[in-house]
Amino acid sequence: MKVAVIKIGGRIANEGHGITSFEAVSISKMLSIGGFNADCFTKISNKDKPIKGLNILEITEHYKSISDNYDTLIVINGNVNFYGGVETTDQLLNLHIINNFKGHIFYVFIDTLLPLKNVWNSVEKKPWGKKYSKNDILITRNDIIYVTMCYDTEAVFNITKKTDIHPKNVLYFPFEKYAFFGKRLKTIGTKSTDLIYGANSFRNKREKKLIKFYFNLPEDINAEFYGKMKEDDFNTKLTFNKRYPAFNPPVQYKENLEALNKSISTINISDAFNEGRQLNPRIYETVLANVVSFMDRDYDPLKKAFKEKELQEFLYISSQTELIEKIRKLKLDNQYMNRIIDLQYEDSFISEENLSKQFCELISSQL
Repeated sequence: MKVAVIKIGGRIANEGHGITSFEAVSISKMLSIGGFNADCFTKISNKDKPIKGLNILEITEHYKSISDNYDTLIVINGNVNFYGGVETTDQLLNLHIINNFKGHIFYVFIDTLLPLKNVWNSVEKKPWGKKYSKNDILITRNDIIYVTMCYDTEAVFNITKKTDIHPKNVLYFPFEKYAFFGKRLKTIGTKSTDLIYGANSFRNKREKKLIKFYFNLPEDINAEFYGKMKEDDFNTKLTFNKRYPAFNPPVQYKENLEALNKSISTINISDAFNEGRQLNPRIYETVLANVVSFMDRDYDPLKKAFKEKELQEFLYISSQTELIEKIRKLKLDNQYMNRIIDLQYEDSFISEENLSKQFCELISSQL
């Protein structure tokens, strides 16, 4: 089967340079590894390096012929933005492709903040808007199938109700496991801190959980944030008289595992909306970084991230008191720490080949 792949709000390029680029490249590779004849269409830069296993074509040259040459279209989630009112031709061509495609369309919905949205009302008001046809830009079709890592698929239906683009169906797939398209670090590493959390930006929907677990730890437990979060991002009414974690600058995405690796542990939390609804790749990035990957029970109440009984008993916690107790155990027993680190990798790992095969089988089942 011939499959075309496009990415909303970004490009399919620069593997390893950012989470969104790694996401887009990994999903594209899954289609080819799983057995489809897949081509990616995106805006190409002269600075782009070839990506092994992907055939990437210039969208502006091929967008009109995609519908006639491909059976299925895969659309990777994102937002169409016009920063400063500037025309983004390649992104508008993505919408043209969606509207004019005659075959099956699947929307890969990983970030619950990024449902497929219409932007025609914005386009027609722009000075350059007259260049585009409403029939090409305004999405009215109702045959798009969402494939999401949100296992609560009913929640996805509720999200799409607000967009006026109603999917034909919503299917669950564990996209969080695409993290395993990265490679595990070869060593456990030297641990210089006890608890770590990295983030590209401050998300106030996670503020209370960050404070609950990472602030006001005892003197023998050191916590660190790295990324773009700053001390003054946090509400001082919630952090008054609490001991803050250390704040360090962001690192490049390709250095993320090494940044995590210096810590004994992390605790995985989520936006309140996603608690009990989905997992995310961050969990398995920490596994690859050889870090003990604690789980907030509210985030994963069904214990989907880890199946082995010993891991479920040790990694899942509800309070900072539990967290402190278990970090102290790890600090006192290096052998046990190493056991947990190895066990969580063995329990959660899936090969690129198996994950890709499962993805392509899911797509094929809907044709």
